[in-house]
Amino acid sequence: MTASVLEKKATPEWPYKLLHPDEHSRLVDNLSEVLRVAGVRPDFIDLPLSDFCGKAEVHWVRNYRQKTSAERKGGFMIVGVGVTPDPSTRMQAMASAFIRNYIDARVINWTELIPTDMGAGDCPDPTVLLIPDFYRITGQGSPMSNWQVQLLQGILMTRFAAGRATVLHLDSVEGKDLFKVFGESLVTFLVSNWDLIKLD
Repeated sequence: MTASVLEKKATPEWPYKLLHPDEHSRLVDNLSEVLRVAGVRPDFIDLPLSDFCGKAEVHWVRNYRQKTSAERKGGFMIVGVGVTPDPSTRMQAMASAFIRNYIDARVINWTELIPTDMGAGDCPDPTVLLIPDFYRITGQGSPMSNWQVQLLQGILMTRFAAGRATVLHLDSVEGKDLFKVFGESLVTFLVSNWDLIKLD
């Protein structure tokens, strides 16, 4: 993935700075539906990634093909509590950067990834999947059921094997709660195969 198109001056005929008529007219023709499916607010499509994300996140997004192919990474985990901008905002900006490069990216919540009832749910499988609420510290450490852990690990392993990036936000990767919620096998799989970016 290359850097976004150089910023240009918006005009009444073409009200975008980061989208170019020669490259993005097809995207703009269906932009509302694309962003709805992607879970991204419309204004993010014309805002620079660097306005919301740090250098490490921007580097990963711009080099994601190398990361997922040559370096065999499943994606990256951004870690931190009470960060500004919040994880959802960061991931909408990331998804917008991917979309500007015609890469299918979607931001989904935890409840869209793992159903509460066995057999329910249909997890999307875009090229890049971003989950801003993957792990929250509740103080309770409520474990997932065995079938939910198996389903989650199956989803992540399938995406990893296919070279599809998955971006996760976790409040923390320390302490016993993470293992209690997800189990040792899944946590070890993530730590071994995902890059880690800690946010201040």
